[in-house]
Amino acid sequence: VTDAAPGAILYVDRNERYRFVNKTYADWLQVEADAVIGRTVREVVGPDVYAVIRDSIQRALAGESGTMELSREWPGAGTRYMSMSFVPDMGLDGDMAGYYALLTDITDLNEAREQLAQSQKLEAMGQLTGGVAHDFNNVLMAVLANLEMLEEDLGEGTEQVDMARAAKRAVRRGAEVTNQLLAFARKQTLAPTAIDLHELSLSLGTLLTPSMGETVDLSTRISEPLSPAFADRGLLQNALLNLAVNARDAMPDGGTLLIELGDVTLDATRLTDSDVAAPGDFVMIAVSDSGTGIEAHLLERIFDPFFTTKGMAKNSGLGMSMVQGFVQQSEGHLEIESEVGVGTTVRLFLPQAGTGTGAAAEAVSHQQAVPTGNETVLLVEDDVAVRETLASSLKRMGYTVVVVEDGPAALAVLAKQPVDAVVTDQIMPKGMTGTEMARQARKIRPDLDFVVITGYADALNSAAAGLKGNDQLLSKPFTTGTLAQALRNVLD
Repeated sequence: VTDAAPGAILYVDRNERYRFVNKTYADWLQVEADAVIGRTVREVVGPDVYAVIRDSIQRALAGESGTMELSREWPGAGTRYMSMSFVPDMGLDGDMAGYYALLTDITDLNEAREQLAQSQKLEAMGQLTGGVAHDFNNVLMAVLANLEMLEEDLGEGTEQVDMARAAKRAVRRGAEVTNQLLAFARKQTLAPTAIDLHELSLSLGTLLTPSMGETVDLSTRISEPLSPAFADRGLLQNALLNLAVNARDAMPDGGTLLIELGDVTLDATRLTDSDVAAPGDFVMIAVSDSGTGIEAHLLERIFDPFFTTKGMAKNSGLGMSMVQGFVQQSEGHLEIESEVGVGTTVRLFLPQAGTGTGAAAEAVSHQQAVPTGNETVLLVEDDVAVRETLASSLKRMGYTVVVVEDGPAALAVLAKQPVDAVVTDQIMPKGMTGTEMARQARKIRPDLDFVVITGYADALNSAAAGLKGNDQLLSKPFTTGTLAQALRNVLD
């Protein structure tokens, strides 16, 4: 019966000598059971393993049951992780006779636990970074709009206006970092289109060569057929630039950077539990270097934001997390292989054009000259700083502005007084989004159009689904000119 059990079963007497082992235990040791019986535990498992389990053995021989986990190199099986349970055995005379032990191989269970823990960690980090980025976008929105008004007041040719413009450049850099955080959280705004990868391959030299230096040899290999990819072109170029810079840093003495492109088919066995991609046809873009490589125990961490193998002085550590976020938000798949001293290959698998389902964000044109008006605009925004700043901007454009902080208050205003357009945040308190408020408002004013603003791509996509007619959609932070043009698009 015990030989048929999936785990190892053994009995050890009070002198720590084996009196019984089942076939599973003997097979793990690759010996016959008779070769174990009568020998001590220390003799059989060796001094290193014995030192790990000695306390549990002593507790069992003192009458205390217990369980522990340990790892061991088994001949021909590599490192295996075991759960070991001890059960004391009291003899008929009441004295301690020995203990039973049951060993279960939990290697696969441990791997599943680690995968689950990693998935939960990334999900929690994604929620955190997405929330931080959303709030930061509100801060940037208020700063940017105030700087633009300050720049307008100062006029050309002053030192102060140069300082305001320098601050605006810092805001744009902040917006880039925010977008990287949103990329990791898979909440960035995407504008996917069909990308001709043959044309992209011709431009890769211009895109990547300035960052490579003279000691890195860049080459491209295309396997036909090569279908168009369905992705955001700018974010794809950004991802390739990040991978190329990582490759360059891994080759301090020079080397080869190879970019491969081609169509592939991925089945379910190649995808991971965290993928949103479904099995099917993809376009593969592989970036390979002949650099130092990455140690195996670090590979699982390279997608964590702000983790880097280069030292914190080198970069922000957001590059790989941004690449992974971009690929997964594009409903693609990412693989990485690395060997120390040989090099690293990162493969991006993106949907072929015609198979992607990502929603493109509607872009509003930005004109250099800020258009003005004299209509009445209802502004609905719960963030105080953003609300006050946008109200000031709209008044400078010539509009009469009515300000409220949530959807129910906006509906109350619309029921009492005429307005010509509504600028509304999408995510607001009291359980009413901007588009839900717009839907109810159109029962009062069917002809009313809306400019919907948000700092969250999740909200951006849901807002896009709720837009009607001439409604406009803006993603924070946006410039005064962008808001002004969106309003004219609605009003005109």
